[in-house]
Amino acid sequence: MTIQSRHGAAGSASQAGETRERQTPRVWTLIHKRCGDNEQTLALAEALRWPFTAIELDTPKANGRRLGEWRRAWHGVGSAPGSRLERPDLVICCGCDAEDFARSIRKAAGVGNTHLVYIGRPRARFAEFSLVISTPQYALPARPNVVELDLPLHRARPDRIAAALKIWTPRFAHLPHPRIALLIGGSTGPFALDAPAAARLARRASARARATGGSLLVTTSHRTQSWAITALLDTLDAPAHIHRWSRHVAENPYLAYLGLADEIIVTGDSMSMIAEAAATGKPLHLFDLGEGAYAMREDAPIGRQLWLRPQLLARMLHFKMVEALMPPDRRRDIRRILGNVVASGRAAWLGDPLPADPLLTSRHGLDEVIRRIQSWFEPAPDSAEAR
Repeated sequence: MTIQSRHGAAGSASQAGETRERQTPRVWTLIHKRCGDNEQTLALAEALRWPFTAIELDTPKANGRRLGEWRRAWHGVGSAPGSRLERPDLVICCGCDAEDFARSIRKAAGVGNTHLVYIGRPRARFAEFSLVISTPQYALPARPNVVELDLPLHRARPDRIAAALKIWTPRFAHLPHPRIALLIGGSTGPFALDAPAAARLARRASARARATGGSLLVTTSHRTQSWAITALLDTLDAPAHIHRWSRHVAENPYLAYLGLADEIIVTGDSMSMIAEAAATGKPLHLFDLGEGAYAMREDAPIGRQLWLRPQLLARMLHFKMVEALMPPDRRRDIRRILGNVVASGRAAWLGDPLPADPLLTSRHGLDEVIRRIQSWFEPAPDSAEAR
């Protein structure tokens, strides 16, 4: 387990003053191996504008740390000098591994002493969390401690994009405008980014760039599989800058792509990249990984026969079997989010006309979340004032 102290995004003077009037809580964020979960966790912690401590669950033993160890650490009993931890007032987490760890912290601290905020769909009872932040794909029941956002939380803030542009803009000076960012995810659920789908995406993105005399800014992600990358790169036929995501490559132009792009194409599997792209307000295209009856969009035209694509057919059959055995409240349907994004005018399916006026992702849901969390730590009214 690694512990790092971090601070949220700097706010205005009025926001800083408002925060000082409240009790400043001790905030922990739980970080683990899934990048998408971590981005959402950090996004919320930074939006709160409080200092926070990132607890990186980098070893299997971290999740199994005994409750007694936490109590001794909080009280400084039997711990090395300087290793004492302050009991957290607020723990933010996303993902199953982090959920188990957060619940063990809450149990060790004593129920009622630590607030837990979970992002996504928890496995435990909703009553174990102070707040659950979800999106339409999970179709969670309406409860007092559940808030549904239209898209996932993200960290593609204007200040971070501007910082990336300072570094990367000179490196892309040779690429002609308009520039089209091509953000590539991977297979998910019943939808496969197999070699035929990757080649189809490359052909359509290249044709759009050539038709406008522009270029492509292409990035893969941690979920893009090798055969999809090969098919994509073999088929691309337009001026392009290509970034192949790797854990071992420190430099990543992703945020600069968002800032430099005149329009953006995102594969429909990645809710996080869709949220980040939508937040820019730039023309946004969604690429449907599926075809025909197995498309992501409800009004998709009839596609090729699936038996000609054994990898996709096998994935579909496996998913149907798993879904049949899964309780209805554990199922996920990303088409709910995709349909909402298109219906709201923030995006169009690749090949369809773009909305005349792209809309920014609404913040009202996030603002409600921030207000609710801050209210937990507001000072109690003065007794004289209360009278």
